[in-house]
Amino acid sequence: MLAKVILESTQVQEVKCKVTLQGKEYPLEGGLSKEQLEFIEKYLNNKFDELRQNAPMIPMGRLAMLLCVNLANELYEQRYQFTNKLNHYDAAITEVVSTLDTVL
Repeated sequence: MLAKVILESTQVQEVKCKVTLQGKEYPLEGGLSKEQLEFIEKYLNNKFDELRQNAPMIPMGRLAMLLCVNLANELYEQRYQFTNKLNHYDAAITEVVSTLDTVL
């Protein structure tokens, strides 16, 4: 079953395409826009190229695993930063509401 995206017009769009990573073509199906897929393709290829420059002797399979670990770390850091900001905003809103309750 294909992943589906509900568009603003309530139409469902199914996307089938191919992306090329490190010279190898991969078919993809899902609910991503062409722009998202192009961004992901470029982003992953750039990350592969960075790793390849720093470790040219690492086999492709191991390089792919290293890329997965690096991407998971990026995701973890992003989520950690987001959660910290969210907690900060939540505390600030709670303080403002408390102050308003006291004043009103």
